[in-house]
Amino acid sequence: MSQLASEGIASTSADHDRNTIDPRLWLLAAGTFTVGTDALAIAGILPQITAESHVSLASGAAIVSAYAPRYALGAPFLAVLTARAVLHGGHTADLLPYVAAPLFLLALVTVLLTNGRRAKKGHTASGPRRQSPYSVGVPAHRVASAGHGHRRASVATGLILASTLAATLIGAMPATAHAAPSIGADYGVPAGFSSRFATANGVRLHYVIGGSGSPVLLIHGWPETWYEWRKVMPQLAAGHTVIAVDLRGFGWSDVTASGYDRRTLAEDLYQLMRQLGYPKATVVGHDWGAPVGYAYAATHRDAVDRLVIAEGAPDGPWTHQQTTPFAHNPFWFFGFFEIPNYAETVLAGRETPFLDWFYRNRGFHVVPGGFSDDDVAYFEEAYARPGRFAASLNLYRTIDQDIADNAVLSQSPLTIPVMAIGADHGIGQGVPAGMRHVASNVTPVLMGATGHFLTEERPTAFVEIVETFLAGRPVAPAWAPVDSK
Repeated sequence: MSQLASEGIASTSADHDRNTIDPRLWLLAAGTFTVGTDALAIAGILPQITAESHVSLASGAAIVSAYAPRYALGAPFLAVLTARAVLHGGHTADLLPYVAAPLFLLALVTVLLTNGRRAKKGHTASGPRRQSPYSVGVPAHRVASAGHGHRRASVATGLILASTLAATLIGAMPATAHAAPSIGADYGVPAGFSSRFATANGVRLHYVIGGSGSPVLLIHGWPETWYEWRKVMPQLAAGHTVIAVDLRGFGWSDVTASGYDRRTLAEDLYQLMRQLGYPKATVVGHDWGAPVGYAYAATHRDAVDRLVIAEGAPDGPWTHQQTTPFAHNPFWFFGFFEIPNYAETVLAGRETPFLDWFYRNRGFHVVPGGFSDDDVAYFEEAYARPGRFAASLNLYRTIDQDIADNAVLSQSPLTIPVMAIGADHGIGQGVPAGMRHVASNVTPVLMGATGHFLTEERPTAFVEIVETFLAGRPVAPAWAPVDSK
């Protein structure tokens, strides 16, 4: 910057038009724009980096220092935006107000300095010009041109100073001025519930808790997170303390290199519930959460009073073990997912349209509007977070381990009350059939006119069925809808 200012950022050509802006001013403006653009890009990705690796502010400063030499003129602007991203997180769009403020100040200072130059134009043009000691021996017309150059240098210096000042002021703004991320750990948390984190079994887990009364643990499936229970939780909370957890590798829980077999996932949840002060609870699992729930009950038999399994069942010797790709399950994507490092490579950058098929496929859904556009956007963004999609596929790549584990666990069938809920447009009667391999006291329920994602489609009916079961009252083996709930 000092070199640019000493050169006057102006041409010394004798016939230089005083109304023409020197190209180096445009270069400065372009540089400022480039710095802002790069700052936005870096600020946009840093929240994801910090969420995955817990980057400290010092590490964020190191990242800034790597970029600062390249864009020295905008280093303060870049540093502040990066620091705010590290400290507060957020999306690129949330930082736009902080970008607009310095740009506005830059434009304002430019106008003021330009008007100031024009106001002095008559004075400087009349009478003898004071000759600078640096212009001795320089023709008068060159001195005049240099004078314009120095005024242009003042404009450039003002721009840079304004940028630095704006960045400093923004950095001093309280954190509350920063817009909260549109989607995050707190997004969609029902009234009366809170989003929390705890370390259990060596992994940092995210969970949402609320209500009062006997504890009920809710375990999500794929491709969902704790958020799949958002419609169910407020209704259950009237008589229960409800805990909905993100399994390791999902949502806002940590991604780990291993530990995605059902027995390890169940141990995560068991240790979490013990830590929360609930040594015994009712466990409810949907989809892949169902075999996790079974593993919880089978490995800690005194820790579960009742088990609810919905649209899922544990694998074991009674299920067909994979011998060739695509031959493990009638759902085509099981074999596709089970091939190591394949699906995440083929679908890199295309995860969103791929997942969209599951949320909107009419073969999985019966009740219109089960997933709103905002719900789909939430799940897709949750799975788009670094490492999440690949981690989720480990549910399919540990099936053989589950078969081996359940071959042993099933030798002592569960004796606690178990309710197995199927949907007539989902797994249906396959749910109670699968549970009868591992439990002796199974209550079957078939929900009519319902798809696989039954907690999304018919949350009220689901809660009524579960509450009837938890109260010890008889549950009808078939449920038919009387309304759209």
